[in-house]
Amino acid sequence: MGYKMGKIRIGVLGAADIACRRFLPALKKVDCFQLAGVAVADFYEWGGQHDERSYAPLLAQKKEKAQKLIDLFGGRLFVGYENMLRSEEIDAVYIPLPPSLHYEWARKALTLGKHVLSEKPCTVNLKDTMELMALAEEKDLAINENYAFTMHRQIGAIQEVIRGGAIGELRLIRSAFGFPHRSATDFRYDKKMGGGALLDCGGYVLKAAQLFLDEEIEVLTSVLHHTKDHDVDVYGSAVLMDGNGSEA
Repeated sequence: MGYKMGKIRIGVLGAADIACRRFLPALKKVDCFQLAGVAVADFYEWGGQHDERSYAPLLAQKKEKAQKLIDLFGGRLFVGYENMLRSEEIDAVYIPLPPSLHYEWARKALTLGKHVLSEKPCTVNLKDTMELMALAEEKDLAINENYAFTMHRQIGAIQEVIRGGAIGELRLIRSAFGFPHRSATDFRYDKKMGGGALLDCGGYVLKAAQLFLDEEIEVLTSVLHHTKDHDVDVYGSAVLMDGNGSEA
């Protein structure tokens, strides 16, 4: 499925901070895209510990946050994620929701004929990811996982240096990624929401290995560590090796 001539009209599911700080300012600089709208979850999509009356002030708060994005970047407000996905005003959707929700909404978007850009990780397990890829292929739609650093021109420059042999034979890549402690209510510390160091941070170093090693990669060792304060993994490590014996 293609899109109408002109700009690709993209909708955002949820007024996430990452959308405000990073995604939408970048989108504004790209001529072939335009923000068509921001959606907030309706009562039935929310699934929280609320009845309809207690959800009303929460919905008002979400609307206010979404409206601030619209005032800055354009588009209109949609109440209900599915209402946005069914809209003829949308060609593609950006999903910055917590990881455990990515599969559900990416699948609905693809089923309804929308291209998908999902925040990382695309899903929380291989089976769901493979299903989404198959569905996108069946529908002739794009689905992409938003590891922005892979598109940075520095990556291409490093790959050229390696391919050109300027530093000799590639033997070992060392990479690490992490972030300072966040508030206790952050979804990254919630297993049900797809939290944990591997899904949130580990993808960056694994992506880096994929970019510079050969395609055939084997995991030699890996370990994840937990603490008594959280029900998710909080740090870990791995050793990878490709078919040429290069390691990460």
